[in-house]
Amino acid sequence: MAQCALRLFRGQGPSTLRPSISGFIQKRTRATIPTFTQTSSPELDQELHRFREELFIPYGLPQGPRRMMFRQKYADRLDEEQITVPLEGEEEDFTLRPMDPQTRPSNQEAVAVLRMMQTKQDWRNLAPFLRGLKIAGRKLSPERQEWLARRAGNADALGIVLDCARQAEKTGLYLNNPPLVEQIFLALHKKALAAEFKGPELAKAAELATQFVSLMDSPEHHQASPHLDPRKRPLVSAVLLELNAARAVEEHNRHDHDGLVRLYAERLFGTWAYAQLSKPEYKNWPEIDRLLQRNVAIYNAMNLAQQVQEVGRTKDVGRLLKTRSNDVKMIIQKQRSLAPAEIEQKPTLGYVQSQNIV
Repeated sequence: MAQCALRLFRGQGPSTLRPSISGFIQKRTRATIPTFTQTSSPELDQELHRFREELFIPYGLPQGPRRMMFRQKYADRLDEEQITVPLEGEEEDFTLRPMDPQTRPSNQEAVAVLRMMQTKQDWRNLAPFLRGLKIAGRKLSPERQEWLARRAGNADALGIVLDCARQAEKTGLYLNNPPLVEQIFLALHKKALAAEFKGPELAKAAELATQFVSLMDSPEHHQASPHLDPRKRPLVSAVLLELNAARAVEEHNRHDHDGLVRLYAERLFGTWAYAQLSKPEYKNWPEIDRLLQRNVAIYNAMNLAQQVQEVGRTKDVGRLLKTRSNDVKMIIQKQRSLAPAEIEQKPTLGYVQSQNIV
């Protein structure tokens, strides 16, 4: 193979790529290239393979061979000669081939791949896919991360999102993005609500919430701007309060056996200055509905906490829970009254969740 490389560049002067070729033939990729498991869809399998071959591997290569693949002046040589580069962690070498930079998979196509993930089997490929995007210098926008968390919640794949956040340096999924974190905790609220705050699903949601908030305390997930710190969002403390209060009611005969209900109630009040329960500038229904979803979770948390004996009966925390839950209830009722007539025919999520609050 070394002879092949020398023959390819024979006759070229010292200013050519000859030294880099002799070197990069020996070099492995800069990072382990992600591999994928079989999904529920042949189309998704095909797209994952395409991204790996046309984006992740080329951008995982050292600069020299990557430059050769993407520069037109080397195309004929790569067609005539076989030059391979070893891939980290793999037995077979990768054969360099000419590639047109304009045909590389786009960001829109990456989103299309994420949209194709439907089953748990599909979602298990999320972490390697995000690692590949990171290798290629691609990243999801904060809005797209929020969208991803919403889809993961609907697919019961929040545990996979947690795994991605645990390897944020490789996946780029950091828990310092307020919309992402709020969507995660809204999904946990929705998961427990669907189970009527009972049984294994409640326990699972509470455990995931605890793990997410613990990870948010890690230095790599810290938000530099205090006013953007997701840990100061009332919704985060509210969902932790809601889930632990529900477990106290369901599993411990309404007793705060570990003190977590009072702890999260106090944290909620400590973040109340950041609670934007209403925004007069919001005029269209989708914006109001998102506020409703958040406010319902906050109200439900305080309502459940009042049912816990060591918390609801106290003069300090208990009285404040009652006062503020009544305030939030009035805001919810006002926001729900703004729903257009067609929403009654096709109710949105926030509208549906708020209907039981009268």
